[in-house]
Amino acid sequence: MNFKDYMKSRLEEQVVLNEVKFSEKNLSKVAGLYGKIMGKRMGGSFGELGIETFNRKTGAGTGIRMINEKGVQLRFNWDKKKAKKAQYDLTSIDYWDHNNIDFTKPTRTVMFASDLNVIQVLGKITEALLVGTITEAQTTIDTANSMLLEGRTKQEKIDWLENNGLRRSRAGSVKNMRAAAKEAGLSAELEIFLGQQETNSLEDELVKSDKLLDKTLYADPETIFGELEDLAGMVASKFTKSLVVTGMGGIGKTFHVDKIMKAELGKAGGDWEMITAPKASMTNFYKDCYLMRDKIIVWDKNICPVAA
Repeated sequence: MNFKDYMKSRLEEQVVLNEVKFSEKNLSKVAGLYGKIMGKRMGGSFGELGIETFNRKTGAGTGIRMINEKGVQLRFNWDKKKAKKAQYDLTSIDYWDHNNIDFTKPTRTVMFASDLNVIQVLGKITEALLVGTITEAQTTIDTANSMLLEGRTKQEKIDWLENNGLRRSRAGSVKNMRAAAKEAGLSAELEIFLGQQETNSLEDELVKSDKLLDKTLYADPETIFGELEDLAGMVASKFTKSLVVTGMGGIGKTFHVDKIMKAELGKAGGDWEMITAPKASMTNFYKDCYLMRDKIIVWDKNICPVAA
């Protein structure tokens, strides 16, 4: 990309980010840009997992889920029912910390008021999702929201209400605390909650995939290694001339091939040879092929064909 194109793309990014509402075609771009910015505080940039639908106590929605190399997940959400002229507001962001492997329950959720320009308070949003609180009061952030956050006791809420000249009886529910915040003249554009249990299409797809794999015979290790032994036996009997076996280390490839070779041809050194080398040059490879041309050769490690 030349400098002119680079500057044009950056300008387009700034135009998109400064918008309050987004077209459907820009939702993925917006999520990617937000993920890039938030990734600086969350352990690395985010890649998109896909679009999903969800349903929970606070309502249904659609979101773009992203994940970074640390295992942290974000989901940027909007509500299609509230869209006006195909223009969408981001309504909330869900956050899963790296220890949270329950895809159906975010660690925390931050919710926005309608028409909030998220980019203006993105740093505070990131901080709130990470630690569950906002350390500085801003005109765009509900200062009473700290009373709604996780870990606050009823007495702390009562103290806040009394300090603001409000009735202590309102400490009993989130709804009453919101009403109290409005009465105190505070904005309510940003609220952070503990994540709610939900159903979502991503988890549905994962469950379907698990069921499909459970029904698939080749996913059974006994079946896989049974087939490997059958194929190695075909080489030992010279029914076929070669076999390439690949896979992650330590799962048993060498063990099963060695087992069949010994069963069919006896110990290595007679009709077959085992060559174990972390690295082998092509010169040595061809040399071994020539010197042991009358034997079956098993190359292990980086070169791992079984050849007659």
